[in-house]
Amino acid sequence: MINLKTVAQKGFRFMNVKSLFERVARKNRDRPCFFFEGKTYTYGDVHNEALRYAKLYTHYKNKMVAEGRMGPEDQLAVGLYMDNCPEFIIASFGAAISGAVIIGVNTGFRKDTLTAVV
Repeated sequence: MINLKTVAQKGFRFMNVKSLFERVARKNRDRPCFFFEGKTYTYGDVHNEALRYAKLYTHYKNKMVAEGRMGPEDQLAVGLYMDNCPEFIIASFGAAISGAVIIGVNTGFRKDTLTAVV
């Protein structure tokens, strides 16, 4: 687990999420990152899956740039319509790695509210 006090003391205070997560994941690959419904997710597990999400986001951004739908310097915005689950955390780290921005969409939104958000 990440101890935020230790992180600040070791000079990580000015790192972005991508740099901090990748640094911690490299040093702690086999250690628990988090637990969910009786399953342990190690930093290595989370990092590997986050890289898969990052690859997906990068693919879509490149496709949209090629189609002229966004510029190469623009950030991809990814809407996540998920319940509280490991995939939300992993997808968020993937976004940080790829440079995308996550927009969490409340799963309680329905019809008009959901349409307005999307």
